[in-house]
Amino acid sequence: GSCPTAAAKCIDDYTKSSDPDAQKRCLEFQTILTQAPQLLGEVFPVDASLEDVEVDINMSFLDGVVGEAISTGAQPYQKPDDDDDDDDVDFGEYPGDGESTPTTAADETKAKDDTASEEANELSAREDELLRIIANDGADPSFQWTGPTLRIYFPDEGSAALARRDWQSQVPPCVEFASCGGVQVSDNSRDAIILFYCPRASEAEFVEEILYDIEGKRGDGLKMSVMVNPLLVDMGVTGFGMAGRRLRERLIDGLAPAYYLRTLPWGALTRVWPQLFTVWQEDEGAEGGYRMIKAMDRLPSNPEVEDIYDIENGAMNAPQEGMGFLNALGDFVNGMTKL
Repeated sequence: GSCPTAAAKCIDDYTKSSDPDAQKRCLEFQTILTQAPQLLGEVFPVDASLEDVEVDINMSFLDGVVGEAISTGAQPYQKPDDDDDDDDVDFGEYPGDGESTPTTAADETKAKDDTASEEANELSAREDELLRIIANDGADPSFQWTGPTLRIYFPDEGSAALARRDWQSQVPPCVEFASCGGVQVSDNSRDAIILFYCPRASEAEFVEEILYDIEGKRGDGLKMSVMVNPLLVDMGVTGFGMAGRRLRERLIDGLAPAYYLRTLPWGALTRVWPQLFTVWQEDEGAEGGYRMIKAMDRLPSNPEVEDIYDIENGAMNAPQEGMGFLNALGDFVNGMTKL
């Protein structure tokens, strides 16, 4: 069996058809034609229903009918000239109604303009979104954090507002800012860590209320409470009497100083948890310019720090062992100074 060249070319063209069924059948025919042409006669037998039809493009079998019509006065057929006018109309169909409707060049131009307008609007929306992200220092302003939060409390609302303005884009989305004073409107039900930044004695009541409120809501969900440079007991506000002592017992004594640094005219008092509190004296001959002169397991009071310096430098003698009246009086005074 063989296949005409024109038919083979048509089959080859339709192997690239977008219709999967037509593509499949053409590939199968092409495989038979190239690899087993002897099977063509069996796959496509020549029978009465598949015999080749000879086509007479001049339709000569109608010559007698046409001649008879002309002899009776009919006009011979005149083939129309090709119409090269630019106003060609392309007919399409409305979906489902089976009727045709003309599509003009103006319609095509309008459709192109509509598509271009939609693309321009989409591009403009993307540009606006990108500008908002750039203005937010790379963070997506529409993103909402729903996990545990770290809340930083400032002494007043003004400081908290400045932090929101200047720091919000610099910190992770889990960090939020609030203030100790005023009406508390923040949702603290997801707070896992709370940090109080420089709370003073005037904010001690607010700090205590916030701690109790969050502990009641979160329970074990509150993992840590941190105070940075707190000064919650002050002679002018809380006093050093019973009120100050109770405040220390409720709010301060349960906290462990993790990092402490206080400069002194002649040295420094430091602690880095879990190490001890250490008193340092300036010494040009020591490594780093400081020499440790005392280590303690508690925070020493101001008089104790001065006594340590005086004893180290021979300005006074170390206290004798035992609980004499003067030593007991000194311990009482030291206890009052720690309030």
